Amino acid sequence: MSIQKKLAWYFELMGIKFRETRDGFMLYYPVGNKEVNIEVKISEDWVEFKWTGPNMSTIKMRSPDLYIVLLETMLKLNNIIKEVKIVVDDDENIVVLIHSHRDALFFDVFESEFMAIPIAIQAIMEIEPLKRMVSK
Repeated sequence: MSIQKKLAWYFELMGIKFRETRDGFMLYYPVGNKEVNIEVKISEDWVEFKWTGPNMSTIKMRSPDLYIVLLETMLKLNNIIKEVKIVVDDDENIVVLIHSHRDALFFDVFESEFMAIPIAIQAIMEIEPLKRMVSK
């Protein structure tokens, strides 16, 4: 079974809304009271799951104190939520990433790794000052 068919089957098993893209999939997943987009890119050996969140430079301009709180919280979350990487990309966006080797994507592994993404997103979006800023 191709990796695309396997992932589509896993998404269906988990009730995840998705559409196929040129590079993989776009997932539409509920986190809190919002639906977030999670991009899935398939390469030769790896599958990347990626959520792109708020822009840190915008946050820094609006609230330097929140910027520091976010950086500290993301560093702590990287230690707590082992499956994901929480980073700031070249465009200064908050990004939650998982890289899975395509040969290791059995359903139980996929499910446990994937479910770390919404947990990390929820933890980031629940930081109270950010929650207020994003809801405006």
